[in-house]
Amino acid sequence: MLNQVLGEERFPVKVEELALEYSTQCFPNSPIAKIVGEDLPDFEGLLKSNKDQSRWLIVYNSSVASPGRRRFTLAHEFGHYLLHRQLQPQFACSQQDMEDWDADERQIEVEADVFASFLLMPLDDFRKQVAGQAISFDLLSHCASRYGVSLTAAALKWIEI
Repeated sequence: MLNQVLGEERFPVKVEELALEYSTQCFPNSPIAKIVGEDLPDFEGLLKSNKDQSRWLIVYNSSVASPGRRRFTLAHEFGHYLLHRQLQPQFACSQQDMEDWDADERQIEVEADVFASFLLMPLDDFRKQVAGQAISFDLLSHCASRYGVSLTAAALKWIEI
């Protein structure tokens, strides 16, 4: 759908704009109303609703050094909004939480990570970028730059496909 609307040279995905616009268009009674970056120690991201779940807020840790990591966190929280907002009114993601989740929470986090990966690095385009090429630092750097993600995220996507 994004290829049809924005074209194949739409990278890196403007996650913040997409989350605000898509949620307003598709879920006008409970859109994402605000996305903000805050300096939050030991905290990656947060999706939180108001009391009646008529508005949602995404907060990401702006002190994270890697712009790619911040973008992935924003896409991850957008994934929670699309996939899981009916389950609970808040999703707080910290490094400590990643180690302490039970099986259900871990599955929800995996799903949000998979969503973020496919939103930022769609399989069809990623395959075109790497087709027929041997893995190399230059290839992964190209992919990381194209999609606005970390080298680690690009390498994990390459391993996945």
